[in-house]
Amino acid sequence: MIKTARLQLWECQKVHFEVLIRGDDCFQQEFGLEVSPDFVEEDHREVLAYSLKRVQEEPQARRWLSYLFIHIADQTVIGMGGYKGPPDELGRIEIGYGIAPAYRNQGFATEAARALLLDAFTDPDVQTIFAHTLPESNASNHILRKIGMHQSAVLNDPEEGEIWQYRIDRLE
Repeated sequence: MIKTARLQLWECQKVHFEVLIRGDDCFQQEFGLEVSPDFVEEDHREVLAYSLKRVQEEPQARRWLSYLFIHIADQTVIGMGGYKGPPDELGRIEIGYGIAPAYRNQGFATEAARALLLDAFTDPDVQTIFAHTLPESNASNHILRKIGMHQSAVLNDPEEGEIWQYRIDRLE
């Protein structure tokens, strides 16, 4: 678990995804936490099923996969994010994150993204952290700049089209 002033980031295990797929009420009964609506922006069942599959296929890489963002005071799941896999041979990883609409514009995404960044750099193998956004001024690239990342490239993603790449390198 990663802890910040207002959040706990729970490293997702198989059981978390299985229970969330069964429903928010099941998650509350099992773990004693509310689940904020739309805590995952995309089709949440699809995202959860994909994440469950990754944890099942790569249990040794679980630290480098998904985290639930828990609002400590509200005891509520307010978002999800994490890493898109373990560091590659050059020590590069990618982060991603999302916050439920009811909890946006309160600094939670920045807090979670900063926590992921700091946590990743505790591993000496991690040299560079990337993130991608749509190619426009938006909340996500504002957050990335706030945590010290800078725009490093414009890429063409096969699914999204043009995207902006942000990065930060380990400080020696």
